[in-house]
Amino acid sequence: MAGRPRKLDPVTANKIVDDYLASHPDKPTISGCALSLGVDIQTISNWSHEGKGPFFGLATKLVSTCYAKHEERLYDSKGGAAAGSIFWLKAHGLSDQPSGTKVEAVTVPEGGIKVTITGSGNAAGVDV
Repeated sequence: MAGRPRKLDPVTANKIVDDYLASHPDKPTISGCALSLGVDIQTISNWSHEGKGPFFGLATKLVSTCYAKHEERLYDSKGGAAAGSIFWLKAHGLSDQPSGTKVEAVTVPEGGIKVTITGSGNAAGVDV
């Protein structure tokens, strides 16, 4: 392995992640767990995108748990939890539009708005 030795070994890191998730069952965060591990959030992102390696499993477990908690909150209409979770999920790469769909709204000189929706080779326009 090139570079400096790792400060964490996979067994210790897994224990820290398990303890973190157990102590934050309702609202785990990737950044909160990163703080517990003594790494930055980019390190966890790197681990989860490696596709292999000693920390891939724990990063996948952490990220999947956070996604699951936000998905559960989509069904909770109290206190804006759904809106916050939608924001979080979109910020982490999920979309509420089919892949390749683009929505464009333009104000037209005659007044009103022209909305164009494109995707999968199809385009539809509507004047509002």
